[in-house]
Amino acid sequence: APEYLARAAVYFPVAIAVGWIAGRLRLAQETVENREQRLRTVVESSTDALVTMDADGRILAWNPVAERLFGWRPDEVMGKDLAEVTMPPRIRNLYREGKRRFLEEDDWSMMGRRFESRALTRDGRQFPIEIAISAVRESDHWIFHVFGHDITERKAAEDELKRLASIVESTGDAILSFSLEGGIMSWNSGATQVYGYAEKEALGLSLFDFVPPDRSDDVARLLKRVARGERIFNAEFDRVGKGGRHVEVSVTMTPLENSAGKVIAGAAIDRDISERKRRERYLTAQHGATRLLAQVPELADVGPAILPLVANAGSWLCGAYWAGSGDGLTCVDVWATPVARNPVNPIHEGTVFGRHEGDMDLGWLTAEAAASGLPSSERATLGGMRTQLWVPIVVQGELFGALQFFDRRLRERDEEMLGTLVAIADQIGNYVRRRRAEEDAERSKDEFF
Repeated sequence: APEYLARAAVYFPVAIAVGWIAGRLRLAQETVENREQRLRTVVESSTDALVTMDADGRILAWNPVAERLFGWRPDEVMGKDLAEVTMPPRIRNLYREGKRRFLEEDDWSMMGRRFESRALTRDGRQFPIEIAISAVRESDHWIFHVFGHDITERKAAEDELKRLASIVESTGDAILSFSLEGGIMSWNSGATQVYGYAEKEALGLSLFDFVPPDRSDDVARLLKRVARGERIFNAEFDRVGKGGRHVEVSVTMTPLENSAGKVIAGAAIDRDISERKRRERYLTAQHGATRLLAQVPELADVGPAILPLVANAGSWLCGAYWAGSGDGLTCVDVWATPVARNPVNPIHEGTVFGRHEGDMDLGWLTAEAAASGLPSSERATLGGMRTQLWVPIVVQGELFGALQFFDRRLRERDEEMLGTLVAIADQIGNYVRRRRAEEDAERSKDEFF
């Protein structure tokens, strides 16, 4: 009995210890299995391709996304060189050099960050991919996990944005964005061509700054429409560019919304139509003068009837028609643009002015030169008129009348406009000569009979 008790005293603690160790081993095994199961779940459910490789680059794991992305089944790639399977030739050397620097020089520059590269599918197709590599030390060797994400759609979207940006920058149209208060937020090179302001200058301006000072304000109304979500197509406006240069534009506006659908700003495309509108007006004026003279008006009515046609064609602020009367000129009609905020005509109907040297010559006068001997020139200059135009109507060497126009803008000499006005003046002169000849013939007829 003592012998059995002695043995029990020895074996019983040993049995307890073995049972405890076995329990711990089972718990450890279950923990490892649970971790492996969680890892497999993560790998299998990952939206990225996940490939595991050893230090030699041999593939150890290959998840379903990798299979769909590259076209290889796991059993076809296990143990193969990752570079040979998934990388274009020109990328392989870069990858191998990076791995070598990590293993031999402890260079972690490729690890733990995302970078873009090119990948190769089973059928030889290349595509853009975003890669992240992590390195894990296991016992005495390294294991690498490579996460890959196909970015074909993202790159295509980026390329499309670049293409659109290139179009925006290369177009001759002004493309800009603005706040709902009218402040300029972006400005392309086309806008610089149209308005003359560099981008840095324009970003400190407002849409209100482009409204001519002698025109009614239309910007506030446009901003309200954009804020309501309305789109505006090909609306035509007068605008003023850098240095007071007059610009006529066709404007298309659209609201810009945030992700919640709220209008937060607006965008506009302004197309310079100055040249087209100018030519249309000149042609309209010339045709209008022809139609008017075809109606056989009285000679005294010719000048006042022609005045608004020519004034509108040239986009002048105001003007007058002077009738020749012996040694002087008499203002028989005045005109002012109907869209002016505060039109100021320096000439009043009934004003009489004496003849002056040069009044039978066509004159385009600017700034100080405008204070010449022409009717009311000095008064107009003092009133802020920086450009004046004098168009005489000469009939058989005599000054029959003259058209005079004024503008606050400093306008460059427009040879096309002058050519149109000279042609209209010649039309009037020819009409006056014909009417006078007809009247003389009628009087001779009456005297004869």
